[in-house]
Amino acid sequence: MKMRAKCRHLRDARLMVAIADAHSAADVAGRISSEAGTWVRRMGAGADDAADAAACAMRARIAAERAEHCSTSAGAWSCARLAWAIAASTREASERVNAAIAESLIVASATEWGLQGHDQ
Repeated sequence: MKMRAKCRHLRDARLMVAIADAHSAADVAGRISSEAGTWVRRMGAGADDAADAAACAMRARIAAERAEHCSTSAGAWSCARLAWAIAASTREASERVNAAIAESLIVASATEWGLQGHDQ
């Protein structure tokens, strides 16, 4: 009887760790999305990519919630892997936001520099 209880406890522990890992991925995706949104509001560029990051963060949260409903650790780990893959997609969307902001700054600087050249 003790062996059965230990096995169940170990299975429960593996399930809990997988669920926690899925939630960690969702939290990472949420933070990345939030930061991308903040930069878009400040700089006014990359809104479409920030929206993609927000959608990814929502999908990662859904994957984490699915992990909670899994009855096996294997199912929960599958959800966790999905959540981490989505977090990577969130990071990619955030990098596109960064690129859009950088491009807008370069264009603004070039325009300003070009206007200064005409003033002289």
